[in-house]
Amino acid sequence: MKKKGENIVQILDYLFAHGQLCEKGFEPLLVEEVLEMHQCSEEKMMEFLQLMNKLKEMGFELKGIKEALLLHNSDQDNALEVLMAWAGAS
Repeated sequence: MKKKGENIVQILDYLFAHGQLCEKGFEPLLVEEVLEMHQCSEEKMMEFLQLMNKLKEMGFELKGIKEALLLHNSDQDNALEVLMAWAGAS
């Protein structure tokens, strides 16, 4: 309610989307972040979460993944290139 105000429809939509994405195996905290970024597009939320999981499995940090995906509008190849450059620089 703090995030959505007192609009019952928005609250229920948020809770429904959150529950569905968590049931698909995504981490609840990541789901909350993605719901805030891509409130109106289930397709964009799924794409973002799938890319985050894929890049996390490659060993990258979640914070960096999120930044790279936001920087490159969820383009996997460009985000991966940035993550590799950041990893090489540290």
